[in-house]
Amino acid sequence: MQEVQREPRFSPVSAGFGASRGDLAGLSCSRCRGSRVNVSVLPCFHTFCPKCLDEVSDKGDPLGHCKCPVCEDGLDSYAFSQSIIISNILNVVKEDYETGTAVPVAANPVLDYGPCSGCDEHIRAAGRCRDCNEMLCENCVWAHQRVRLTKEHTIIHFEEESQGQQGAAHKAPAGPPTYCCEKHDREVLRLYCETCSQALCRECTMKEHLGHSFVYLQDAVKAARTAAPATLADVRALADALEEGVERSRLMSERLRLRTQSVAAETARSSTKYGFDGPLWKQFDSPRGVAFIGDGHMVVTDFNNHRVLVIRPDFQSASYLGLEGKDPGLFQRPQGLAVDLEGHIVVADSRNHRVQVFRPDGKLLAWFGQQGKERGQLELPSGICIAPDGRIVVVDFGNNRVQVF
Repeated sequence: MQEVQREPRFSPVSAGFGASRGDLAGLSCSRCRGSRVNVSVLPCFHTFCPKCLDEVSDKGDPLGHCKCPVCEDGLDSYAFSQSIIISNILNVVKEDYETGTAVPVAANPVLDYGPCSGCDEHIRAAGRCRDCNEMLCENCVWAHQRVRLTKEHTIIHFEEESQGQQGAAHKAPAGPPTYCCEKHDREVLRLYCETCSQALCRECTMKEHLGHSFVYLQDAVKAARTAAPATLADVRALADALEEGVERSRLMSERLRLRTQSVAAETARSSTKYGFDGPLWKQFDSPRGVAFIGDGHMVVTDFNNHRVLVIRPDFQSASYLGLEGKDPGLFQRPQGLAVDLEGHIVVADSRNHRVQVFRPDGKLLAWFGQQGKERGQLELPSGICIAPDGRIVVVDFGNNRVQVF
């Protein structure tokens, strides 16, 4: 058998994937060297025109096995079908190069940044939102620029970024800084809760703030900026009103201080001192109660001296009622007293556990009460007053009660 010289495994056909247009134009049939149209490639990379390919297949055995006439590699029908597919691909590539429509290999190929994080389609990300820091496919980029919440965001295309550009953005300059939720990692604050007055992410609306009233954060900021001048004007007006009120209070306080000083000086000039020194009737020992009679007399209970002093209106002399004792008209530690409309002097005789009533001239009119806990009985009466209907109200100190007679 004549030995056939094998051609290189990577013939001009295989090199055609990276060859020039002139190299592709030189493809020909490896058998007849005559046809350059519709050349098919066998698995051994030898090329044949349709005519020679039919002759090769006709010489095969009944099972469809045959050999390449150039290198004698075994072939089968599947190999022929595969060769035809490869041939068709090469024909398309050749035709593209001949017509000038072939797409050259990119000098700077686009990097794969992973799938889109804005949808569940698992499409390769084509860009990145600088504000949201999310990877977006072409569809999500389109939607991102049309939603009111995100239409002002800056989108960076990876193709432009891979070519050395720093992101030919859809919007320049870059928008305001983006703030992420403290509770949900990588979730951007996009909404504003009007119920809680708080910025939220989308996860917050489904959990802690479920059912609350929301607006877009950008709208809330715009509304706040719009209302800020009016609010500032109101605050300034309130501050002016407060300052005016403080000034009025200061002036009123100053007038009150001057008035107090004036009253104190006038009181010092017109007052008369009683007790501790002077004649006997001015010497008190723990006075307890005081009242005035209609004609101007002042009545005072002198607790430890067991008496009641009746001081005349000129405060230059006085008389007294009672002495120490248990008999009617006498006292033991008198405390409270009162004067009724008729000028009767009513005295709480504390240690005698009774109440004594004197006429304006000092004579005993009546007395009631005795030591005990029953109704009408008294235990150390201390305070006393006259009700509008004339009844006598007594503070029953020892029995922790008040009785009305």
